[in-house]
Amino acid sequence: MAGERDPELLTLAEALANDPRPTLVWGERTAPLRELLPAGYPVRFFTDDLATSRELGCPLGVVPERGDETRVALVMPRAKALLELRVALASALLPPEGELWVAGHQQDGVKSAETVLEAAGAPGTTHVVHLKRRCRVLATTLDAARPADEPGLGRFEERVPVKTGAGGYEVVTLPGVFGHGRLDAATAALLSVLDARAPGYRRALDAGCGAGVLGAWLATKRPRAQVDLLDVSAIACAAAQRTFEVNGLSGEVHLRELEDLPKASWDLVVSNPPRHTGRDHAHELTARIIDAAAWRLGRGGRFICVANHAKSVTDALERNFRKVEVAHHAPAFRVWDCER
Repeated sequence: MAGERDPELLTLAEALANDPRPTLVWGERTAPLRELLPAGYPVRFFTDDLATSRELGCPLGVVPERGDETRVALVMPRAKALLELRVALASALLPPEGELWVAGHQQDGVKSAETVLEAAGAPGTTHVVHLKRRCRVLATTLDAARPADEPGLGRFEERVPVKTGAGGYEVVTLPGVFGHGRLDAATAALLSVLDARAPGYRRALDAGCGAGVLGAWLATKRPRAQVDLLDVSAIACAAAQRTFEVNGLSGEVHLRELEDLPKASWDLVVSNPPRHTGRDHAHELTARIIDAAAWRLGRGGRFICVANHAKSVTDALERNFRKVEVAHHAPAFRVWDCER
Protein backbone atom coordinates (compact mmCIF):
# COMPACT_ATOMS: atom_id res chain seq x y z
CA MET A 1 0.00 0.00 0.00
CA ALA A 2 1.06 3.62 -0.58
CA GLY A 3 1.19 4.37 3.13
CA GLU A 4 3.54 1.45 3.79
CA ARG A 5 5.92 2.61 1.05
CA ASP A 6 5.63 6.32 1.87
CA PRO A 7 5.15 6.82 5.62
CA GLU A 8 5.73 10.58 5.35
CA LEU A 9 2.91 10.88 2.80
CA LEU A 10 0.54 8.85 4.97
CA THR A 11 1.42 11.05 7.94
CA LEU A 12 0.85 14.18 5.87
CA ALA A 13 -2.47 12.82 4.57
CA GLU A 14 -3.70 12.26 8.13
CA ALA A 15 -2.71 15.78 9.14
CA LEU A 16 -4.41 17.33 6.09
CA ALA A 17 -7.58 15.29 6.60
CA ASN A 18 -7.82 16.60 10.17
CA ASP A 19 -7.68 20.20 8.94
CA PRO A 20 -9.37 20.43 5.51
CA ARG A 21 -8.86 23.64 3.55
CA PRO A 22 -7.52 24.57 0.09
CA THR A 23 -3.90 23.37 -0.02
CA LEU A 24 -1.07 23.38 -2.54
CA VAL A 25 1.13 20.28 -2.17
CA TRP A 26 4.63 20.81 -3.56
CA GLY A 27 7.32 18.18 -3.93
CA GLU A 28 8.61 15.03 -5.60
CA ARG A 29 7.23 11.49 -5.38
CA THR A 30 3.88 12.79 -4.10
CA ALA A 31 1.58 10.82 -6.42
CA PRO A 32 0.45 8.32 -3.71
CA LEU A 33 -0.92 11.23 -1.65
CA ARG A 34 -3.84 11.69 -4.04
CA GLU A 35 -5.13 8.22 -3.12
CA LEU A 36 -4.55 8.79 0.58
CA LEU A 37 -6.63 11.99 0.85
CA PRO A 38 -10.43 11.92 1.17
CA ALA A 39 -12.39 12.13 -2.08
CA GLY A 40 -12.99 15.72 -3.16
CA TYR A 41 -10.27 17.15 -0.91
CA PRO A 42 -9.43 20.72 -2.06
CA VAL A 43 -5.82 20.06 -3.08
CA ARG A 44 -3.62 21.18 -5.96
CA PHE A 45 -0.28 19.54 -6.78
CA PHE A 46 2.91 21.08 -8.15
CA THR A 47 6.38 19.67 -8.80
CA ASP A 48 9.64 20.31 -10.64
CA ASP A 49 10.08 16.56 -11.24
CA LEU A 50 8.98 15.22 -14.63
CA ALA A 51 8.05 11.72 -13.39
CA THR A 52 5.85 13.10 -10.59
CA SER A 53 4.17 15.51 -12.99
CA ARG A 54 3.33 12.70 -15.38
CA GLU A 55 1.97 10.49 -12.60
CA LEU A 56 -0.29 13.22 -11.23
CA GLY A 57 -1.02 15.13 -14.42
CA CYS A 58 -0.06 18.26 -12.49
CA PRO A 59 1.84 21.42 -13.53
CA LEU A 60 5.62 21.12 -13.89
CA GLY A 61 8.01 24.00 -13.27
CA VAL A 62 10.08 25.93 -10.76
CA VAL A 63 7.52 28.32 -9.24
CA PRO A 64 3.78 27.50 -8.97
CA GLU A 65 1.14 29.90 -10.22
CA ARG A 66 -0.72 31.81 -7.55
CA GLY A 67 -3.96 30.20 -6.44
CA ASP A 68 -6.56 30.69 -3.75
CA GLU A 69 -4.87 28.35 -1.27
CA THR A 70 -4.22 29.51 2.29
CA ARG A 71 -1.74 26.70 2.93
CA VAL A 72 1.26 25.25 1.11
CA ALA A 73 2.40 21.77 2.19
CA LEU A 74 5.98 20.99 1.19
CA VAL A 75 7.34 17.46 1.12
CA MET A 76 10.86 17.50 2.54
CA PRO A 77 13.40 17.45 -0.32
CA ARG A 78 16.78 15.75 0.04
CA ALA A 79 18.66 19.08 0.05
CA LYS A 80 18.02 21.55 2.87
CA ALA A 81 19.00 24.42 0.55
CA LEU A 82 16.16 23.40 -1.77
CA LEU A 83 13.74 23.48 1.16
CA GLU A 84 14.90 27.02 1.97
CA LEU A 85 14.28 28.05 -1.65
CA ARG A 86 10.80 26.52 -1.72
CA VAL A 87 9.84 28.05 1.63
CA ALA A 88 10.84 31.49 0.32
CA LEU A 89 8.94 31.02 -2.94
CA ALA A 90 5.88 29.55 -1.21
CA SER A 91 5.79 32.40 1.32
CA ALA A 92 5.51 34.88 -1.54
CA LEU A 93 2.55 32.96 -2.99
CA LEU A 94 0.45 32.87 0.16
CA PRO A 95 -1.85 35.56 1.57
CA PRO A 96 -1.01 37.30 4.86
CA GLU A 97 -1.15 34.83 7.74
CA GLY A 98 -1.14 31.86 5.37
CA GLU A 99 0.39 28.63 6.63
CA LEU A 100 3.43 26.67 5.52
CA TRP A 101 3.68 22.97 6.32
CA VAL A 102 6.67 20.67 5.85
CA ALA A 103 6.31 16.88 6.01
CA GLY A 104 9.15 14.41 6.08
CA HIS A 105 10.85 11.42 7.67
CA GLN A 106 13.31 11.61 10.52
CA GLN A 107 16.03 9.94 8.41
CA ASP A 108 15.62 12.67 5.78
CA GLY A 109 16.35 15.39 8.32
CA VAL A 110 12.85 16.77 8.76
CA LYS A 111 13.79 18.11 12.20
CA SER A 112 16.07 20.63 10.48
CA ALA A 113 13.01 22.07 8.72
CA GLU A 114 11.94 23.64 12.01
CA THR A 115 14.66 26.30 11.85
CA VAL A 116 13.76 27.05 8.21
CA LEU A 117 10.11 27.54 9.11
CA GLU A 118 10.94 29.64 12.17
CA ALA A 119 12.88 32.03 9.93
CA ALA A 120 9.88 32.38 7.60
CA GLY A 121 7.01 32.46 10.10
CA ALA A 122 5.70 34.79 12.75
CA PRO A 123 7.50 34.40 16.09
CA GLY A 124 6.22 31.56 18.21
CA THR A 125 3.97 30.00 15.56
CA THR A 126 6.14 27.07 14.43
CA HIS A 127 4.88 23.78 15.85
CA VAL A 128 4.40 20.05 15.20
CA VAL A 129 1.03 19.28 13.62
CA HIS A 130 1.35 15.51 13.49
CA LEU A 131 3.98 13.02 14.67
CA LYS A 132 3.87 9.35 13.66
CA ARG A 133 5.92 6.58 11.94
CA ARG A 134 9.16 8.46 12.69
CA CYS A 135 7.71 11.23 10.52
CA ARG A 136 6.49 14.66 11.43
CA VAL A 137 4.46 17.44 9.90
CA LEU A 138 5.67 20.88 10.93
CA ALA A 139 3.77 24.14 10.45
CA THR A 140 4.29 27.86 10.77
CA THR A 141 2.03 30.88 10.26
CA LEU A 142 3.39 33.66 8.09
CA ASP A 143 3.85 37.11 9.57
CA ALA A 144 1.14 39.42 8.21
CA ALA A 145 3.55 42.35 8.52
CA ARG A 146 6.23 40.74 6.33
CA PRO A 147 7.30 42.54 3.13
CA ALA A 148 5.45 41.32 0.04
CA ASP A 149 8.23 39.81 -2.10
CA GLU A 150 7.71 38.48 -5.59
CA PRO A 151 9.03 34.95 -6.19
CA GLY A 152 12.49 34.92 -7.73
CA LEU A 153 15.48 32.59 -8.11
CA GLY A 154 18.22 35.20 -8.49
CA ARG A 155 19.13 35.42 -4.81
CA PHE A 156 19.59 31.63 -4.63
CA GLU A 157 22.04 31.40 -7.52
CA GLU A 158 25.65 30.44 -6.85
CA ARG A 159 28.20 30.78 -9.64
CA VAL A 160 31.07 28.34 -10.00
CA PRO A 161 34.02 29.31 -12.23
CA VAL A 162 35.22 26.47 -14.45
CA LYS A 163 38.53 26.45 -16.33
CA THR A 164 38.96 23.92 -19.13
CA GLY A 165 41.01 23.42 -22.24
CA ALA A 166 38.02 24.63 -24.24
CA GLY A 167 37.95 27.90 -22.30
CA GLY A 168 36.66 29.29 -19.04
CA TYR A 169 33.04 29.90 -18.08
CA GLU A 170 30.77 30.27 -15.07
CA VAL A 171 28.24 27.62 -14.11
CA VAL A 172 25.08 28.96 -12.48
CA THR A 173 23.88 26.51 -9.82
CA LEU A 174 20.64 26.45 -7.85
CA PRO A 175 19.60 24.54 -4.71
CA GLY A 176 18.45 21.02 -5.50
CA VAL A 177 20.63 20.77 -8.60
CA PHE A 178 23.46 18.23 -8.39
CA GLY A 179 26.75 19.91 -7.51
CA HIS A 180 25.14 23.09 -6.20
CA GLY A 181 27.87 25.61 -5.42
CA ARG A 182 30.77 23.39 -6.48
CA LEU A 183 32.32 21.32 -9.24
CA ASP A 184 32.16 17.66 -8.18
CA ALA A 185 35.12 15.34 -8.75
CA ALA A 186 33.39 13.10 -11.29
CA THR A 187 32.32 16.02 -13.50
CA ALA A 188 35.82 17.49 -13.25
CA ALA A 189 37.27 14.13 -14.36
CA LEU A 190 34.86 13.95 -17.31
CA LEU A 191 35.84 17.49 -18.33
CA SER A 192 39.52 16.44 -18.23
CA VAL A 193 38.73 13.51 -20.51
CA LEU A 194 36.91 15.81 -22.93
CA ASP A 195 39.87 18.19 -22.91
CA ALA A 196 42.37 15.38 -23.56
CA ARG A 197 40.40 13.51 -26.21
CA ALA A 198 38.67 16.45 -27.91
CA PRO A 199 35.97 14.36 -29.62
CA GLY A 200 34.60 15.72 -32.87
CA TYR A 201 30.89 16.51 -33.22
CA ARG A 202 28.41 18.61 -35.13
CA ARG A 203 25.52 17.67 -32.85
CA ALA A 204 26.11 16.96 -29.16
CA LEU A 205 23.84 16.18 -26.21
CA ASP A 206 24.40 16.63 -22.47
CA ALA A 207 22.06 14.01 -20.95
CA GLY A 208 21.11 14.72 -17.33
CA CYS A 209 22.63 18.17 -17.68
CA GLY A 210 22.15 19.51 -14.15
CA ALA A 211 23.44 23.07 -14.18
CA GLY A 212 24.92 22.61 -17.65
CA VAL A 213 28.62 22.31 -16.86
CA LEU A 214 29.24 19.66 -19.55
CA GLY A 215 26.91 21.31 -22.05
CA ALA A 216 28.79 24.57 -21.56
CA TRP A 217 32.05 22.81 -22.47
CA LEU A 218 30.42 21.45 -25.63
CA ALA A 219 29.14 24.89 -26.66
CA THR A 220 32.41 26.63 -25.75
CA LYS A 221 34.57 24.13 -27.61
CA ARG A 222 32.51 24.23 -30.81
CA PRO A 223 30.31 27.36 -30.94
CA ARG A 224 28.88 26.38 -34.34
CA ALA A 225 27.79 22.91 -33.22
CA GLN A 226 24.21 22.07 -32.28
CA VAL A 227 24.26 21.57 -28.51
CA ASP A 228 21.28 20.15 -26.64
CA LEU A 229 20.90 19.73 -22.89
CA LEU A 230 18.35 17.51 -21.19
CA ASP A 231 17.15 16.91 -17.63
CA VAL A 232 14.01 15.66 -15.88
CA SER A 233 14.21 18.42 -13.24
CA ALA A 234 12.71 21.82 -14.02
CA ILE A 235 15.05 23.55 -11.60
CA ALA A 236 18.08 21.88 -13.23
CA CYS A 237 16.87 23.06 -16.63
CA ALA A 238 16.45 26.59 -15.24
CA ALA A 239 20.03 26.53 -13.93
CA ALA A 240 21.38 25.21 -17.24
CA GLN A 241 19.50 27.91 -19.13
CA ARG A 242 21.05 30.55 -16.86
CA THR A 243 24.52 29.06 -17.38
CA PHE A 244 24.16 29.47 -21.13
CA GLU A 245 22.70 32.97 -20.78
CA VAL A 246 25.44 34.40 -18.55
CA ASN A 247 28.18 32.96 -20.78
CA GLY A 248 26.56 33.98 -24.08
CA LEU A 249 26.45 30.37 -25.26
CA SER A 250 24.10 28.86 -27.83
CA GLY A 251 22.17 25.70 -26.98
CA GLU A 252 18.70 24.31 -26.32
CA VAL A 253 17.55 22.94 -22.96
CA HIS A 254 14.92 20.19 -22.91
CA LEU A 255 12.79 19.24 -19.89
CA ARG A 256 12.21 15.68 -21.07
CA GLU A 257 13.18 12.03 -20.63
CA LEU A 258 16.09 10.81 -22.73
CA GLU A 259 13.78 8.20 -24.28
CA ASP A 260 11.55 11.03 -25.56
CA LEU A 261 14.25 12.36 -27.90
CA PRO A 262 14.61 11.23 -31.54
CA LYS A 263 16.91 8.31 -32.29
CA ALA A 264 20.23 8.54 -34.15
CA SER A 265 20.25 12.34 -33.91
CA TRP A 266 23.61 13.15 -32.21
CA ASP A 267 27.30 12.49 -32.86
CA LEU A 268 28.28 12.77 -29.20
CA VAL A 269 26.40 12.21 -25.94
CA VAL A 270 28.02 13.09 -22.60
CA SER A 271 26.55 12.30 -19.22
CA ASN A 272 27.25 12.24 -15.50
CA PRO A 273 24.07 10.44 -14.37
CA PRO A 274 23.08 10.00 -10.72
CA ARG A 275 25.10 7.19 -9.13
CA HIS A 276 22.84 7.11 -6.07
CA THR A 277 19.12 7.51 -5.45
CA GLY A 278 18.92 8.54 -1.81
CA ARG A 279 21.09 6.03 0.05
CA ASP A 280 20.97 3.34 -2.66
CA HIS A 281 23.17 2.82 -5.70
CA ALA A 282 21.52 3.74 -8.99
CA HIS A 283 23.06 1.00 -11.16
CA GLU A 284 19.80 0.15 -12.93
CA LEU A 285 19.09 3.83 -13.64
CA THR A 286 22.59 4.20 -15.10
CA ALA A 287 22.06 1.12 -17.28
CA ARG A 288 18.76 2.53 -18.54
CA ILE A 289 20.45 5.84 -19.42
CA ILE A 290 23.20 3.96 -21.26
CA ASP A 291 20.62 2.04 -23.31
CA ALA A 292 18.71 5.22 -24.14
CA ALA A 293 21.86 7.21 -24.95
CA ALA A 294 23.07 4.55 -27.38
CA TRP A 295 19.88 4.84 -29.43
CA ARG A 296 20.27 8.64 -29.62
CA LEU A 297 23.63 8.22 -31.39
CA GLY A 298 24.25 7.71 -35.05
CA ARG A 299 26.65 5.05 -36.32
CA GLY A 300 30.17 5.80 -35.09
CA GLY A 301 28.85 8.18 -32.43
CA ARG A 302 30.64 8.57 -29.09
CA PHE A 303 29.25 8.22 -25.58
CA ILE A 304 31.44 9.59 -22.78
CA CYS A 305 30.02 9.16 -19.30
CA VAL A 306 30.67 8.72 -15.61
CA ALA A 307 29.49 5.46 -14.05
CA ASN A 308 30.25 2.95 -11.34
CA HIS A 309 31.81 -0.39 -12.26
CA ALA A 310 28.72 -2.51 -11.55
CA LYS A 311 27.89 -5.57 -13.66
CA SER A 312 24.58 -4.08 -14.87
CA VAL A 313 26.50 -0.98 -16.02
CA THR A 314 29.28 -2.84 -17.83
CA ASP A 315 26.73 -5.20 -19.41
CA ALA A 316 24.78 -2.20 -20.75
CA LEU A 317 27.95 -0.65 -22.17
CA GLU A 318 29.10 -3.86 -23.83
CA ARG A 319 25.75 -4.68 -25.45
CA ASN A 320 25.33 -1.16 -26.87
CA PHE A 321 28.82 -0.19 -28.04
CA ARG A 322 31.40 -1.88 -30.24
CA LYS A 323 34.25 -0.15 -28.42
CA VAL A 324 34.29 0.43 -24.64
CA GLU A 325 37.27 2.02 -22.93
CA VAL A 326 37.98 3.30 -19.42
CA ALA A 327 39.32 6.82 -19.94
CA HIS A 328 39.69 7.66 -16.24
CA HIS A 329 39.74 5.39 -13.21
CA ALA A 330 38.94 6.68 -9.70
CA PRO A 331 38.04 4.70 -6.56
CA ALA A 332 34.37 5.76 -6.61
CA PHE A 333 33.73 5.98 -10.36
CA ARG A 334 35.09 5.57 -13.87
CA VAL A 335 34.84 7.73 -16.97
CA TRP A 336 33.97 5.59 -19.96
CA ASP A 337 34.61 6.45 -23.62
CA CYS A 338 32.45 4.33 -25.91
CA GLU A 339 31.90 4.16 -29.66
CA ARG A 340 28.68 3.06 -31.29
